[in-house]
Amino acid sequence: MSTEKLNQNYSVGDVVISPKFGVGHVVGMESLSDVGTSFYVIETNNDKCRVLVPLSGRPQIRRPATKDIIEKSLEQIKTAENVVSAFPAFKSKRERVEFFKEVLKSIDLNTTVTAICELNDISNRGKVEDQILDGLIANYSIEVAEVTQRDNDEAKTLIYDLLEMRKA
Repeated sequence: MSTEKLNQNYSVGDVVISPKFGVGHVVGMESLSDVGTSFYVIETNNDKCRVLVPLSGRPQIRRPATKDIIEKSLEQIKTAENVVSAFPAFKSKRERVEFFKEVLKSIDLNTTVTAICELNDISNRGKVEDQILDGLIANYSIEVAEVTQRDNDEAKTLIYDLLEMRKA
């Protein structure tokens, strides 16, 4: 495993975020010849597991947002009029569910926050959409906790409280 500067965008020790494992840090890079690709080796902060993240394909990790960006995103959640939908109009509830299932896999903070706001604002949300919303909030709360130095449960409670304020 390499411990020098890694190719692509990350170096050993860099903190990264992923909806798949939460917060972790890069500990190296491995090339698996039988698979024919290279991977970042990420050690998760939560349970100290090591995760292999492919360098190629759809990005699966990113650096955490700054505190300023997190504060702005929390304000966006609180204030209904700050959200401009970038999402398509849906022909059916099923199409909407499938769309938000894909968003749940996104590593983009803006997409996640916009999806939280939009799902929260849907009056005829079904059980699956409630589960997707909870998953998005769980992913987002991990980053809020990391960046603002809060406990994860405290960050999650903050997000739910802001969503309640949004309804008022």
